[in-house]
Amino acid sequence: MKKIKLLAVTSKGGHSVQLSRLFPAFNGMDITVLSTSNENPFPKEAITYKYIDDCNKDQIINTMKCFFQICKIVFKEKPAVIISTGAAPGVLAFIAGKIIGSKLVWIDSIANANSLSLSGKIANKMTSYCYTQWPDLVRDKGPKYIGSVI
Repeated sequence: MKKIKLLAVTSKGGHSVQLSRLFPAFNGMDITVLSTSNENPFPKEAITYKYIDDCNKDQIINTMKCFFQICKIVFKEKPAVIISTGAAPGVLAFIAGKIIGSKLVWIDSIANANSLSLSGKIANKMTSYCYTQWPDLVRDKGPKYIGSVI
């Protein structure tokens, strides 16, 4: 049986911690993690880990560089599913994933208790699989709440 290709995209810090809490749900999948952290905090035997440059809305050059790094990986790997716990690199991966028809799953960081992050707001427009970790942030047009990962 062919394994489902999953691309998990995260920024370092809390985003990575939240993504790591989801790993039991990925059992049996072919997992590639893209992260802005030089250190791999994930189970090394279970994944392929790739470093990507960090970026945000205030770093246009870094954002373009990160986008090209992500596109190269997405177009080569052709993941069936892309999941992200944030931030900007996840949205960039969603853009590339949308082009090749990947399913996109966004889980906004638990740190965003008052409103979705800017990246979460963009991701919410790109996919029907957008989740918040706060029940008070549920809206008719997304995001949905099914629990928290922390």
